[in-house]
Amino acid sequence: MNENAEFEKSVKQLLRAQRLDDAVRHKLDDARRKAIAATRPHRQWQQFAAAASLALVALVATFLMIPETAPPLSEGVEDIELLLAEENFELFEELEFYQWLSAQSDAG
Repeated sequence: MNENAEFEKSVKQLLRAQRLDDAVRHKLDDARRKAIAATRPHRQWQQFAAAASLALVALVATFLMIPETAPPLSEGVEDIELLLAEENFELFEELEFYQWLSAQSDAG
């Protein structure tokens, strides 16, 4: 056995032989937690780096989803001109007839 294992074994035997009150046990627990926390490396920079990389990925994905150019407005203008032409007013006047005709062809 190495020295650490022998030391641990002797401390455990001593503590089992003696009943510790709550105050001493609490102090020992606090000291144990502090010792364990001191051996762990601080990972705050890793958490910050992970959050920053996630934000960067979200930003890039957002920009990739946005189209580069908006469609020209002139495409819709031609459709409006066709609808507003005087020849098409007859279509609007007989719209109910065309709807009835469409329903008849769908049903039959």
